[in-house]
Amino acid sequence: MRIVKITALVSALLFLLCACNVGQETISYADEGHTHVYGFWYDSAVPSCQQLGVRVRYCKICHAEQGLTIEIPEDKAKQAHTFEDIKVEPTEKDNGSFKRVCTLCGYQEQGTAHTIPALYVLLENEHTDRTQREGVNALLRSDTETHIISALVEKDAAIDATLARRFAVALPVVERLGTDLSADSEITVSAEVLGGAMPTTSGVYLGRTLSVRQLLGLWLMEGGDDTLLLLSALMGQSEAELLATVNARMDRLGATFSASSLRQSGTFTGVSVYDTAVLLAKSLDQPLICELLALNTNPYVTVNGTRPALYFKAGDARISAVARENGYEFLILQGEAIPGGIEDALLAP
Repeated sequence: MRIVKITALVSALLFLLCACNVGQETISYADEGHTHVYGFWYDSAVPSCQQLGVRVRYCKICHAEQGLTIEIPEDKAKQAHTFEDIKVEPTEKDNGSFKRVCTLCGYQEQGTAHTIPALYVLLENEHTDRTQREGVNALLRSDTETHIISALVEKDAAIDATLARRFAVALPVVERLGTDLSADSEITVSAEVLGGAMPTTSGVYLGRTLSVRQLLGLWLMEGGDDTLLLLSALMGQSEAELLATVNARMDRLGATFSASSLRQSGTFTGVSVYDTAVLLAKSLDQPLICELLALNTNPYVTVNGTRPALYFKAGDARISAVARENGYEFLILQGEAIPGGIEDALLAP
């Protein structure tokens, strides 16, 4: 009876051992005295873009190791990259860039690299209207939200520099606000402040105390030399220092012109329609400048029945801007016989 029980127990153990090996690969090694019974595969090396994967399994009896190299298909290898987004921020005149690069091997993910436009570049595209209008030699229409040029003719044409001169000086002043200067900072007009010379405005402002806000309004409306000197004094700069500040500011904005003097008798050489448009776009992003332009716009001028945010005429140039939901749309026209009412058509809602 005892022999029968022992025999039955051995049979049961052999059955269980065989059952545990169901589905497992068995390899016989006669010289080692037993058959390896391997368990499940384990990943010992995670595949990356630089190495293949490695899997191992172990014998349940003697713990012998068996390894297996995993070939990684190309699409899987790409998924194993460790990517980092590399972004170069754009400046006012220089483009930025973006790309995704693997930090392990330098692989650049296809389709991710692109250029980020400069902050104040105005962009042409396939929808830009290049229709020539009668009486107009050059024109440029864009907006402060998208910076897309929606209409363009001869963007490099020379244009009266009056407005460019005024914006070129106003921008460094408003950008100084909030540091050691505010819109309410004041200065009293005197011959001493004006460098010992009598004001060219026949003394109308002599002895008066004017704020930065008031002086900027006068500057944008008249562009007088005495207002220029007062703004220079408020900035704590000499006229030559303010000139250097303006030229440096224009360079950062990407303007192609430079000023030899900020006086009305001076010259802003090489001012183009495009340069003026870039200055206008930047200026319309400054709330104080927009406020002052609106105050100085002729109340009897309308564009599509509404008073524009800006309407300016100088020489052969006519410049206007209208408020939109997310900024301003503006139009620059250059020509000796610009027809009346063309703004209504080109700046239609």
